[in-house]
Amino acid sequence: MVERKQLREVCFIHVGEQLNRDTLTVDGMYPVINGGKTPSGYTGKYNEKGETITIAQGGAAGFVNWIDRDFWAGAHCYVIEPTECVNKRYLFHLLKENERQIQKKAQGAGIPGLRKTDLLSYNLVITSKSEQDRIASTLDTFSYSIENLKEQIKQRRVQSEYYRNELLSFKGSENVTMRSMGELFDFKNGLNKGKEFFGKGKLIIMFSDVFNSNSLDSIKVSSRVDISDDELKRIDARVGDVFFTRTSETKEDVGYASVLLEDLGECTFAGFLIRARPRTNLLIPAFCKYCFSTKKMRNSIVEKSSFTTRASLTGPGLSKITMPIPSIEEQSHIVSILDTFEASIQNLEAQLKLREKQYEYYRNKLLTFE
Repeated sequence: MVERKQLREVCFIHVGEQLNRDTLTVDGMYPVINGGKTPSGYTGKYNEKGETITIAQGGAAGFVNWIDRDFWAGAHCYVIEPTECVNKRYLFHLLKENERQIQKKAQGAGIPGLRKTDLLSYNLVITSKSEQDRIASTLDTFSYSIENLKEQIKQRRVQSEYYRNELLSFKGSENVTMRSMGELFDFKNGLNKGKEFFGKGKLIIMFSDVFNSNSLDSIKVSSRVDISDDELKRIDARVGDVFFTRTSETKEDVGYASVLLEDLGECTFAGFLIRARPRTNLLIPAFCKYCFSTKKMRNSIVEKSSFTTRASLTGPGLSKITMPIPSIEEQSHIVSILDTFEASIQNLEAQLKLREKQYEYYRNKLLTFE
């Protein structure tokens, strides 16, 4: 038996409660769910129990989420409570399958909002309770596997960060010299061009390429810009160059680093980046991939940045930072250990992508009723 019903016929919907911003903390016990895809903060109290379906009202309007722990539902969050005739997990998977269509119902200029009346009138296909139970059980096998992989990735990243900070602290090491970055690198700002020059021409390393990864290669760098030979000669990119993001909305996000590990041929870099070109052979590029992301180096970089309306970083500021230089052999040893963690994370991420595709495939197959 398959019936098409409005959402109002199979569940109750209510909006969460406004929470004062000054009650939000970073270490509260309960997440605050509002109009985004991630918690807007944490607090010390809750107004909804775990194992609950929510739909974002604003921001990421229409985003369907499953909250597995007690939480605070904010004023931009719809809480979905199915009636007894509907399996809650079935309803979650069904809403997730219809998520894009629900998102299209969001209205308004700027940040769109999803009205409760539009949500209540949305049509869904409801099958028998026994069939709901069967479908929910099948899809839960995939979704729980996805959550397990996400947790493994999270834990592996914590391990990787711990060992990176420990290995690169060089506590008690006698064979490490301290050098200023000004002794080790020459600094240069990137290329500034109008929008009309982008989309063709030579490869260009963009701000997002550096911000999103600690290393660069031909897979990660794909943007192009139309520049002259003279510009390319003055502002080029070579293997071993380290690039830093030189501006951000906050000081905490300025100065992220990424090293070029592959010869890209004719390549330049964007204006919101600083190129640090090695002056010596004291550092191997793969070592640079990790050393600038340690907690200590990140703090040093942030301290050398300035902030007015935006955070900004300069070559002269970077040149004053001191960094430890172990032997080439020690650098290679550290890289081999940290590369093992990175490879493990990449393997788990590949498994996650595959499992997510499988889930979406079977969700579509099981919840598309002719």
